[in-house]
Formats: sequence, C-alpha cells, structure tokens
Amino acid sequence: MANDKKKGCNSGCLKIAAIGFVIFMIIGFIGNLISNNEWKKNRPEVLASVERAVEAGDYESAFSLAEPHKSRDDAKLNTLLSKAENLKREAEERAKQARIVALVAKIKDSTGEDRASLLQDLVSLDSRTEEFPDEIAAIRERAKKLKQEADDFIANGTGKKVPFAKWDIYGSPETLEGTNNKYWIAYLPEIDVSFVSEKTTDKVIFVGRGKKAAPDYLANKDADRKKRLEGGFSAWDGSHCGLTKVIKESMNDPKSYEHVDTKYWDMGDHLVVTTTFRGKNAFGGVIKNWVKAKRDLDGNVLKVIEQGP
Repeated sequence: MANDKKKGCNSGCLKIAAIGFVIFMIIGFIGNLISNNEWKKNRPEVLASVERAVEAGDYESAFSLAEPHKSRDDAKLNTLLSKAENLKREAEERAKQARIVALVAKIKDSTGEDRASLLQDLVSLDSRTEEFPDEIAAIRERAKKLKQEADDFIANGTGKKVPFAKWDIYGSPETLEGTNNKYWIAYLPEIDVSFVSEKTTDKVIFVGRGKKAAPDYLANKDADRKKRLEGGFSAWDGSHCGLTKVIKESMNDPKSYEHVDTKYWDMGDHLVVTTTFRGKNAFGGVIKNWVKAKRDLDGNVLKVIEQGP
C-alpha cells in the first residue's frame, strides 16, 4: 500500500513537472513572438536613427541606439555598425595625424625642458616617428634603459634595501595612499613600478609593475593576515578558543566558566590576548578574573604572560 502511494506520488510529481515545462516553453514562445513583432514594427525607425547618427559622425550614439538590438543579428543593422566602426577609426586616425603635425611644428619652435617634454609626447603619440632622429633616438635609448631598470627592480628588488641611490634614474617616488607607521607604499613614475617597504628596516617586501600593484598587494596581504589572525577567535562572543581551553584547564570548576570580554594586540610576529571571565573559586564563590597570554599567528597559545583577579 505504501509502495502504491509512493508510486502515485512520483507519477504525479512527474506530471506536474512536465506540465510546468510545457507552460514555460509556451510562455517563452509567446514572449519571443511578441518581441519579434515589436522588432518588425520598430525596425525601420531604429535603422533610420542609427543611420542618421552615422551620417552625422555621432558614432557613439549609433552604437548606443543599436546596442539593444544587436542580438537580432540583422544584416542591415550589422552593416551600419561596421560602417560606423570604420568611420570612427578613420576619424580618430585623422585627428591623431593632425595632433602629430601640430606637435612637430611646436617642437621646431621650442627649446630646453619644453622641447624635451614635447619630444617625449611625440614618441608617445607616434612611436615610429622619423622626425628629429638624433633626439628621438636618445629618448628611445633612455626608455630602453628604464625598462631594463624596471625589469631588474621587479625581478631582484624584493628582500633588498630601498634603492635610494637610484632616485636620479627612477625619478622621485610618489608616496601612495595606504602608507602607515609600518609600511611605505611608493610609485616610481619614470619606470612605472610601485613597491612596499618596511619602515623600520627599509627592506623592500614587494615590487610590481604599475601604480596599483603595490597597494593591491598590501590590501590582499592585510586581508589574508586578518583572516589568519581571526581564525582562532569565536565568531559568537569574540573569545579565543585556545585561551579559553587553557583557562578552563586551570579552573576549580570549569563548568562555571563565563566569558566576559576578550581583546588582542597585534605584535607583528605574535598576538597578545587578554580574556576577562567569571567562574567559581575553591570556596564556591563566583569571581571575575583575567588572563593575558601570548599566541602565535595560527591561534596556538604559547604561554600565559600574567593573570589577576
């Protein structure tokens, strides 16, 4: 009888699931039908709007107008988008060439630091320029040396002292947000490298390419360290699991233990943890007490430092 009921239940469930699937498919079909009808209705105006934007040179508007309909894979719409992309590239190239011509003219009338800066701008804008060959060659050679310096610092800088003597090569460092009493986070714009060093020792602990590399490293390092340190603490009341065990083992009545408060201080290579608690003494009276202990970074209690009533 029970098996018949179970079979009936399974059969009923399958029927309900099948009906639900059919309904889902019907709703999807109706939705697609409505959507297709809407597209047929609106298609002429959408195509006309995109075409007007392309002819006006407003390529971003053309892309924006076409975006909701790209999944249609409409041949005419795709043709308009391809045209817009080609015209945009051509316009950007013309604008770039105009900037290069204007820059070259400006360089010819410049001297000193202004000229050096403009020449650098020219190389950035047109890496293959054949203008001012001697000066450009010197800039390219310097860029090559700076890249070598950057690669060397990234490959070999970690674990060594901050290279103060190379500031004339690397350029003046920019102190970045996140620098604190423990770490210096700095960026060297000339070689596009950032690093982290310990303030007490000037020892470099990380070097990476780009301005964000060092801050990201330290943020992840701090997050990993915090996760590691907090692993030994209770998420319920903040007590330290290892220290709670040590305290209970020394109590007259471990069952009377009542956690009051726990605080800790990060000492770098270890934590100092203080727990305040209540419990019964040898005479049965409930008293408040505290214990201060040293624990490693993995949650193990190394020793009790002091305790008191």
